[in-house]
Amino acid sequence: MKHNKPAGKRIVGALLILVAIGIALVNTGVWHVTFVLPIWQYVLMAVLMFIALSGLVKGQWFVFWIPLAMLMTIHQNLLNVWLHLSLNSGLIWGVAILLAFGCTLLFAQAYGEKSEVATTFDNHSIELTVDEIKGQTLRTKFGDLTVTIQPGIAASPVTLNLDVRFGGLVLHVPKDWEVTDATSHSFSQVKIMNQQLESKQVLRLTGQVAFGEVKVWHQ
Repeated sequence: MKHNKPAGKRIVGALLILVAIGIALVNTGVWHVTFVLPIWQYVLMAVLMFIALSGLVKGQWFVFWIPLAMLMTIHQNLLNVWLHLSLNSGLIWGVAILLAFGCTLLFAQAYGEKSEVATTFDNHSIELTVDEIKGQTLRTKFGDLTVTIQPGIAASPVTLNLDVRFGGLVLHVPKDWEVTDATSHSFSQVKIMNQQLESKQVLRLTGQVAFGEVKVWHQ
């Protein structure tokens, strides 16, 4: 199963916030604009930014970096003036393609995943049985996910894959379960609370936690 909230409205909201910040900076004199772009370039900029943000929240790195490269190519002369750089199209596209390949390999999803519970730019809660968490992936991107595992016993240790990026995960497990952490951490932590010495079931956490936090509570 997959419980994923549509992120389109939130991406549009993020774009509107960026536009509002830009207008405020210009009108307060913090950001000095000495040029005026044709209206079609503003429309194109908004479309490309929407595509890039969609790729970011979905973990589709080519969809993220290619629109950004297009934007930088279109406005490379302005960027060179603003930032005192010497950008050219070859440099921009070469770096973008390398970043896209690198991010794709770095954040590649594990093969063999049966299903996932995911949330993006949202808060979500769900209950799962022991059978449902087998081969399951819990995925959060810029959101918070709370998962409660119902009491039960499996015939063998259960592995639960995590993919937490810029978000939080709270996992409630039965009090007689032993939880082991085998995830990789990047500026993150996994906290296992009030674990008992005696256990009837082993739950092994795998996957990646990047710029987020995972808390496991026994209840």
